[in-house]
Amino acid sequence: MFAYLLSTPSLEKRYLVYCKTPRFREESKGYALELGPTSKEELLEWGKQFNSCLAVADNLLIAKAIAIYQARSGLFWLKNNEAFFKLPVDCLWPVPPPLLTEFFQAGFKTIGSLQQIPLEALRLRLGELGEKIFSYCRGEYSETINATPPFWEGRFSSESLEKTFAKLQQQLPAKIAQLWFLTEEKSLDFRPEKFGKHSLLRALKSLWPWQTLVVISWDSPPVKQGNLFDFNLPQALYSLLAQESGLKLGLTPNRRELVRQANFVWGFEFDPYLAITHNN
Repeated sequence: MFAYLLSTPSLEKRYLVYCKTPRFREESKGYALELGPTSKEELLEWGKQFNSCLAVADNLLIAKAIAIYQARSGLFWLKNNEAFFKLPVDCLWPVPPPLLTEFFQAGFKTIGSLQQIPLEALRLRLGELGEKIFSYCRGEYSETINATPPFWEGRFSSESLEKTFAKLQQQLPAKIAQLWFLTEEKSLDFRPEKFGKHSLLRALKSLWPWQTLVVISWDSPPVKQGNLFDFNLPQALYSLLAQESGLKLGLTPNRRELVRQANFVWGFEFDPYLAITHNN
């Protein structure tokens, strides 16, 4: 079972989605979810906290198409594909919009109407995309959603501020890009230029008191990348260079290659003199 939550993304919504299922993907328009066993009542109660459009279907293709079409608050649970086939063709979201416009102008105004186009015709004109459209318009879609766990997550009870601060210092990874704090009443996106004890303590003080403090780092820290032109030679090669004083690294162009370069630069490819020189 899949769902699509049509809502402007935020860190608070990301956390609520993550608490529902770790298999989610954050997109510009909302959240794609792969759900475990759940009931309509559970989803209805869970979806109320977003006040957004939540569509549920057998696959992500149909769920997102329904959400795009409805675009209003509520739970829309699709039991069969008939409503999907009646949607406007521009709701077939995996297909590029210019191509959907062409379909509409050609008279294919609903997703189901695309089923009239033979597979051979779609394949001949659009290649692999045509084969995918042949499946899409029949409600066939096999994409799954990978789990998106945080890089690091910690939970702290309502102890004293000093104890929480000490525990947080002990548990935090050595390298971290950002932190997000959540209490019952407040949340804080903590992205200092440089992590330090004082800035971390100030962040905790701004959130105190709490019953439960959730601290999450969603993104793994960036790997420090050196200069792309810094090459480290193997030690064996350094030894070889020390032994062979006449050995030079790199390619040294010979006379023939220099002439070819001159031919290209100055446009004298057919000059008799250069041609003779080239053969030397």
